[in-house]
Amino acid sequence: MCRLSRKRPDPGPGKPGWTVVAAFLLLLFLAGQAAHAEGLFYYKDDDGVLHVTDTPDSKEYKPFCVFGEKRYSRKELKWMVRKYGTQYGVDPDLGVAVLKVESDFRRRAESSAGAQGLMQIMPMTQKDLGVEDPFDPEDNIAAGVRYLGWLLEKYDSMRLAVAAYNAGPGTVDQYGGIPPYQETKEYVERVISFYSRFENQD
Repeated sequence: MCRLSRKRPDPGPGKPGWTVVAAFLLLLFLAGQAAHAEGLFYYKDDDGVLHVTDTPDSKEYKPFCVFGEKRYSRKELKWMVRKYGTQYGVDPDLGVAVLKVESDFRRRAESSAGAQGLMQIMPMTQKDLGVEDPFDPEDNIAAGVRYLGWLLEKYDSMRLAVAAYNAGPGTVDQYGGIPPYQETKEYVERVISFYSRFENQD
């Protein structure tokens, strides 16, 4: 968190005004906080004190400069999959393969059916898994890998678990195997193909 309060002086001849002060504050912020924050906000109170922060806790704050959300590299996302794969008994290469096919590493991916985030988790499943923000990479990956681990344990078969991830366990149970849907059959083959590729790269 970056929080700064500064009394704004009345600029006289040769004295810096608001523009110079703002530029100074922005440079100060960029130097130490920009890598971790989404923006810079400010407000001036009744005493003329200027308050600047990257974590506004009041509607009085106005945006001064917004940097956008943190970007995650594929390396960071793969590390998260490995972290939770170890925790939930999922081969990290399989987890990354599912992530690749589901969203192609796009954290804000949304399907026409309503699945969201990197691991494309449906809202109802999000509730079951305790997902707070489906577009937060770690929250989404943790839930998706956990769900995949549960499916692997349930079916004791990689192909059936992957099919269930796509079509739902109820559908796999109904057909007693991979459902006869072209989408699901292609999905399983794509995930297995990427899994083999990632496995051979290790």
